[in-house]
Amino acid sequence: MSIPLGKLSLSIVLTITITLVTFGQDLDEVSLRGTVHDVLGGVIPGAVIEISVGSQRGIRKAVSDANGRFSLIELPPGRLSISVSAEGFEAFRAESLSAVSGQVVHIQVTLEPSSIKEEVTVASDGPSLDISRTTIGSTLREDEIDALPNPSGDVLDLVFMLSGTDEESFSIDGLADDDRIGNGSEFDRPSEVIGAGSVSLSGGAAYSTNITIDGLDNNDDRSAEERFQPPPDSVAELQVVSNQFSAEYGRASGGRINIRTRAGDANLRWNVHASFQDESLNANTYNNNRRGLARLPFTKIDPAVTVSGPAPIQQQTKFLFSYALQTRWADSRIDTMVPVDTIPSFPMPAPTHPHQARVDDIPNPSSDSFPEVQIAPYIKRIRTPSVRHRITGRIDHGFSENHSVTAGLQVGRSRDLRQYRETTRYLEETLQARERMSDALQFTDSLVLSKALFNQFRFQYSSHRPAFAAKGADDPVVLLFISDDSRAGSPDQVRGTIVAGNSTANFANLRSENRFQVQDTLSAVAGSHTMRFGVDVQSINSTIRELRDTTGTFNFARVYDLIASQPSRYRRSFGSTSTQKNTYVGLFAQDDFQIFDGLTLSTGLRYERESILPDNNNVGPRIGVAWAPGGSGRFVIRAGAGVFYNRVLLRTLDDYSLGKSERRFDSEALSGPSSEARCLNQIEPGPNAHTDKCRFLNAIASRFPDPPDEGDIHEILSALGIAKGGFITDTNFTRFVSEGIRVPESYQFNAGFESEVGPSLFVAVSFNFNKASGLWRETNVNAFRAPTGYGSLTEYLLALGKIELNGQVTRFVLGDPADPDGVTEENGVRLVNLMSLNPSESRSSPIGIAFSALEATLERPFDPQLGQVEMVSSRGKSVYEGLSVSIRNANRRLLCGLSASFRAVYTFSRNRDDGFVDTSSAQVTGDFGSEFSASSIDRRHRFRLLGRMEFPSFLGGITFAPVIRIESPRPFNLGIGGSDRNLDDVSNDRPNFSGDLSRLVSRGPEDPFPSELVDHLTLPPIGSPGDLPRNAGRGPMLFVFNARFGRRLQLAETISVDPYISVTNILNAKVFSFGSDYVNLAESGSSEFQRGFLVPGRTLSQRKVQLGIKVRF
Repeated sequence: MSIPLGKLSLSIVLTITITLVTFGQDLDEVSLRGTVHDVLGGVIPGAVIEISVGSQRGIRKAVSDANGRFSLIELPPGRLSISVSAEGFEAFRAESLSAVSGQVVHIQVTLEPSSIKEEVTVASDGPSLDISRTTIGSTLREDEIDALPNPSGDVLDLVFMLSGTDEESFSIDGLADDDRIGNGSEFDRPSEVIGAGSVSLSGGAAYSTNITIDGLDNNDDRSAEERFQPPPDSVAELQVVSNQFSAEYGRASGGRINIRTRAGDANLRWNVHASFQDESLNANTYNNNRRGLARLPFTKIDPAVTVSGPAPIQQQTKFLFSYALQTRWADSRIDTMVPVDTIPSFPMPAPTHPHQARVDDIPNPSSDSFPEVQIAPYIKRIRTPSVRHRITGRIDHGFSENHSVTAGLQVGRSRDLRQYRETTRYLEETLQARERMSDALQFTDSLVLSKALFNQFRFQYSSHRPAFAAKGADDPVVLLFISDDSRAGSPDQVRGTIVAGNSTANFANLRSENRFQVQDTLSAVAGSHTMRFGVDVQSINSTIRELRDTTGTFNFARVYDLIASQPSRYRRSFGSTSTQKNTYVGLFAQDDFQIFDGLTLSTGLRYERESILPDNNNVGPRIGVAWAPGGSGRFVIRAGAGVFYNRVLLRTLDDYSLGKSERRFDSEALSGPSSEARCLNQIEPGPNAHTDKCRFLNAIASRFPDPPDEGDIHEILSALGIAKGGFITDTNFTRFVSEGIRVPESYQFNAGFESEVGPSLFVAVSFNFNKASGLWRETNVNAFRAPTGYGSLTEYLLALGKIELNGQVTRFVLGDPADPDGVTEENGVRLVNLMSLNPSESRSSPIGIAFSALEATLERPFDPQLGQVEMVSSRGKSVYEGLSVSIRNANRRLLCGLSASFRAVYTFSRNRDDGFVDTSSAQVTGDFGSEFSASSIDRRHRFRLLGRMEFPSFLGGITFAPVIRIESPRPFNLGIGGSDRNLDDVSNDRPNFSGDLSRLVSRGPEDPFPSELVDHLTLPPIGSPGDLPRNAGRGPMLFVFNARFGRRLQLAETISVDPYISVTNILNAKVFSFGSDYVNLAESGSSEFQRGFLVPGRTLSQRKVQLGIKVRF
């Protein structure tokens, strides 16, 4: 109702944090603080305050104390309705006040005497400054999530629109779906870097972010990514906490992202949603256009439905159910050759073009005794789609106004075969799919014990089962060499290995990660203190089964051998399963002390322990202050600092465990010919039939296709009189974990201010410092070291003079730097040029010969019997410094019925580190100080703008929601193509550079080749590292402009239809990206090098259009 100013003696300050400002100590719930006065300014004790939030959890009550103050904690986020009443005074009521997670709502209410005889009601969102909260972050509400462009349907993709967030190193998010420039391989889709994480917050490593759903863990502890993403229509808030100066949450040395799901409505509500994308709506990609290629087939259909309302079983029970299906259709064409004749023991698909049969060209036949075998084309188009199902369910039940429970369900299923290009040599049963199966059950019990005491108990069980495997993951693998010389010289020629039965290549694996989690938080109000004490216990059981050769791999040198069941090689791995069990315990105490109105001090202490490591010194103190001088509530100064600990990433520990347990058998390790196909031929046994390898392979021929297991292999070897042959141990590479390894920690500090400079216009300035220490890094403790008196291994090799290696007198020299081979002979002496361009590491190449010399004259320092031995230790660090200026405008009416809201933020920052994942190594063994440089996620300047405009009805009533990102380039590291020139067993060498580093920048495909720059780049001599600093290059800028256009058609009071168009890259801008590709100085002088050097091989997505509609009723 309208309140005449003459009757309204009301002062109300409501802190409603909607967008970019701060969040505080209780990060999941809402708190209410206030004071009740009379018209003369006197306090009113005994006033009754009642709070309700939408349709949730009934009504909460409080009574003002002797000083007129009151406090309510642990309120659910949502729309607040607040009423205040006292004897002798008129009641006051405030309606529809938005409150988001982690917010404190401050109220100062002046009550009129009861003689006025009218209840005062206010409906307003109020001003948006939180004068007591110290934690820094951002929140997107349900209406913003619904309005912003998000074609992927993943709510976590929206976090990159907010301040303080960045993609992980070598991110492939948003790349165009095509080949790299100049490449056309069948397996060329970009792949993410395992363990790099997914979201960086305030400069922290992307694998140091804690992702939660309704406050409970939602992480994959092995890959450092999220476990599950709920359907967008089930999400009420997306909260990003970049600096959590509260002790309530841990396991994040970076920050925290929380997804809060919607609760059920008081009335039955349906939300039916569908979207459609197709290549006919999109522009072509830049790479396809420059090659004259048509758009790739692309169809994506995303239906979804959400229903919520009161449960029929009881009035105080409400439910929500949301289901989303994503289907992206894609086809692949199998184009290969298969045998014409059937193979009873191992059926293969019949040729699709039997009339085009020809003879399998047998490699190196020695006589006419080899039968001719017919092969014919097998060409078939098959579906290789991506299908994803997501379900979120929730039930809220209120036993009373003081006791409520929530039960939640999450189910996710996905299968993606889209990594294959248009044409592949893989048969259907060997196509590998990326699968994810994720389930979770959650339970929350919220209990008001008294007016000053509140307890919240949470429980979760989750099961996460990702995989990358073929459909028959337990079947044996058959590798068949086929030679079709009838199409020699043609790109359609099939000459090589085809895969049948199963495929365990490309790091195929099966995983499971099961988690039990229990949380309990007790909150108490004592005067001006709000205290919380809590515990978080998680039990994680993670298992990975590496599939490489674990089901048995048979090689056949020709089609005839397959028909005769005579393999030329057999491999099988055992002990390729690793299980990591970890129990996490976190204890915390937090006190928020309102010293006086406008000054709040928060202090907290958290202790964390991960049982999988011996590190138990993980105490994290945290402090924050918020001061609003002047009493206007329109200006606040905030500062905070704290120590934070990350989670233990299980991938590195798995790698160490697998290295110890894995046992491998390879028939190639038995004595016999290395590549003699004739040793198995029954018609002509050949001179090698008596060798151990040939006898073993003949013995298992009758078993094919049943793969011999470890016991069978030992039994066969014993029967043949072969003692302990064939089992191999990888002595070239092993890994172990340092005894002093610890959980990484970060030291964070933030200070700034925020001010309301105009009606609904807010400006905030903050400085953020984040230093991470104890990051995991790898060091090869077994690398050769130059003896005392030598500055490098190069000097040592030159000083050896003439040395006999494998019967040859050898001398190392510094010769022609343009020498492509590097090995010559002069007067019976083999001269090895340490300046050679030869990248090979074979034993006959300069690098290989140099290793032979070191092995003959030096002893490896850690274990002479082993090669590369990587020790994982806590040696890494990163430092982030950033200054952010943000401006935001709450939704307000402008001219002629136009309304708009926006938030814009500019960040000037510097981010440095010495590695991008927890297995990064230094170029110079153990010297991470020289690696400390600009981080691969460093963008010095970042500007982001998102907004929403609602046009008046005479302009169509259109809603326009743009998202703009303009960001300076990220650095890139320039390598030499993976050659180990400095002889430390690690392929991360860099070149020498004598030019201007500012000129080391990426270029476009049409830009001229930078010959002058290349003249300053040289390969270091073998045995020495390059002097080019890490991450010295600067890549392309980032420009993103996406938008969504929509309109609401209100058909009835409770029925609306919302059609919309969402456009990615609305300007169809050409934005280059290196993606996950490495930049190398390799094959210099070749046409491929001149074409591709410093040229990003990929671009961001071309313009894409998504059509959608939502129907609500």
